[in-house]
Amino acid sequence: MRIRDGGVTGPAFFDHVRRGDRPIINSPKGQTTVLPPDLVQRPVVAPRIYWTWSLVWRRGEARTAVLAVVDALCDGIGDLGIQDPDAWLPDGDPYKP
Repeated sequence: MRIRDGGVTGPAFFDHVRRGDRPIINSPKGQTTVLPPDLVQRPVVAPRIYWTWSLVWRRGEARTAVLAVVDALCDGIGDLGIQDPDAWLPDGDPYKP
């Protein structure tokens, strides 16, 4: 079931799970509500699921402070495993091979 707003959290997410007829992948948005006793949470081990985010800045950015932040956030990060054979990215993800 497609969730148009990018995710559901809290009691609305738990109601969504109860209406489904199969396991549901948790929203990438943070869940802070305690899991109700009638639901069970299991980790997904394969494939490893990713939702990618991108750092975006102006192409012609000249401010050294902004460029320093970009460099600090990106330094030594690599692809974080999203290109590994056991990685799954949703269709349409800009980093999906």
